Amino acid sequence: MLFRSATVRGIDAGDLSARVPLGQGEGELEELARRFNLMLEKIARLVEGMVQALDNVAHDLRTPLARLRMTVETALQGAERPAALKDALAECAEECERVERMLYHLLDLSEASTGILRLDQSPTDLAALVSDVAELYAYVAEEKGQTLDLDGVAPVTAMVDPGRLRQVVANRLDNALKYTPAGGAVTVCVGQGGGGVRLAVCDTGIGVAAADVPRLFDEFYRVRGATTAAIPGTGLGLSIVKRLVELHQGRVTVRSAPGAGSEFAVVLPALDGT
Repeated sequence: MLFRSATVRGIDAGDLSARVPLGQGEGELEELARRFNLMLEKIARLVEGMVQALDNVAHDLRTPLARLRMTVETALQGAERPAALKDALAECAEECERVERMLYHLLDLSEASTGILRLDQSPTDLAALVSDVAELYAYVAEEKGQTLDLDGVAPVTAMVDPGRLRQVVANRLDNALKYTPAGGAVTVCVGQGGGGVRLAVCDTGIGVAAADVPRLFDEFYRVRGATTAAIPGTGLGLSIVKRLVELHQGRVTVRSAPGAGSEFAVVLPALDGT
């Protein structure tokens, strides 16, 4: 018990690497010690994740906040020109929207990761849901000279939270269109497959290197383009997509290659009889 008391004192002092020494016994105290150590490991991982997330947030917020300050200072120097002030306000609004979007993403990710987020699930026709979301993005594709097609979209029902699944589809369509050049195509497929209900978004965009694919769902990870500049974004969208899909007891797969486009597929459990 002396060693175990020392472990608790170490933890109380902030040492999350401390562990209770285990013996060879199978008694209740040994089982308690094992479970205590498992709890410590989980807490240590959560704290490490929080520290990393805070570091990343601080880094990512520094740029838009610096831009805001620079824009305001520049506008104040040319306060006699109303047009310049109007442009400065527009830039400030854009940066504020970026910061707000990042904070909302962080809240979603936090709720999904900690289990606080609750799904309001109901039997939903995924073909109809995807068609509704795609209709909104058709205007974006048209403006960029791209094609957005629904190919092989068959009526199929799954037990999902329609609002959250719309968020998943919107994220995938937004990214596909964003990273596909003019003249390219984005295709959405819905139907049975992969042992359940399969929803796939394919594009003819810039693609992702094999080394980047395993890290695509890491929080704040952003793929670097051919010019070594990080592709714009919060680096949180795919992390949220993965968490939301997993809350639906589903999975996300990725196939991609530089210059050959990407396919992001979501597989969800099918309802009995579908």
